[in-house]
Amino acid sequence: MKALIIGGGVIGLTTAARLLEAGHAVSIVARDITPETTSDVAAAFWSPGALLGGPAARAWALESFRAFEGLATIPEAGIAIVDQHTLTDEPFVAPGLGPEVLVRDLPPGRFDPRWRGFTIAAPRIDVPVYMPWLLAHVRGLGGDVRSGEAMTSLEDASAGYGAVVNCTGLGAASLAGDQGMTPIRGQVVLVRRPAGLPDDVVHAETNAGTSYIVPRSGDVLLGGVYGYGEISLDPVPATAEAIINRCAAFYPELRTAEVLRHRVGLRPGRQTVRLQKGQPANGTPIVHNYGHGSIGHTLSWGCAAEVRRLLTTSAN
Repeated sequence: MKALIIGGGVIGLTTAARLLEAGHAVSIVARDITPETTSDVAAAFWSPGALLGGPAARAWALESFRAFEGLATIPEAGIAIVDQHTLTDEPFVAPGLGPEVLVRDLPPGRFDPRWRGFTIAAPRIDVPVYMPWLLAHVRGLGGDVRSGEAMTSLEDASAGYGAVVNCTGLGAASLAGDQGMTPIRGQVVLVRRPAGLPDDVVHAETNAGTSYIVPRSGDVLLGGVYGYGEISLDPVPATAEAIINRCAAFYPELRTAEVLRHRVGLRPGRQTVRLQKGQPANGTPIVHNYGHGSIGHTLSWGCAAEVRRLLTTSAN
């Protein structure tokens, strides 16, 4: 099958990889590619909350977990399995994540006693390494990637292809007429990694906001913000200061760490992920794969495998 994928973020690239591995010819058309996609701004760690989002999300998240475990054996892919601590200062009962993911108590003495939560071993995605690796992987499998192009019609895009996969994220609002799409603004601060900072990921939720600390090979990513309906891509200094202050509650040395960069991205928010066959355009099967919100990396490989199954079914 000759397939066209619209969108060059993590969802489009993983979908391309799975289709190429199945022997299909794949072209990707995207407005932006790494390092300029929303996926490049993400604080990309595998989110255990995805397991609580219903049977489909659970299956996609677990399939992605297994894929990342395999990629962790490839040093240049930028994937590591590290301890991830989920924290809150509210009354807390550890969730049952199922037999696939071992939930442990927080390490004794690791955090101030006011924090409650749990620890798992989970994939940490070093995005500045992983996204270029993933793009190179797709090209190495034979994928044709073209950037700087914005599609305006699924029907026009389908000409000459045996299938089209819509991985446009927020672009689906116009391309697919999906009014359920909502931008969720995120802002992060990249700082120089202080000596001795642990490799593990910290993710805390309080009434004051969300905090996450993601150590990476070249920096530490600090977050975060969820601005529903906000569309500005300009960093807000006061927001950056608040992020640093919240994260410094866990590692005081972050308060004086050198700031390397501020980044802003618009997550593709939707009430649920849309992963389904759409109405054929000019007789060409169309599969929609978008609306992953803040957990695109977490669901990426599972959703890509689902697209492959849907197209295999349609071909048969």
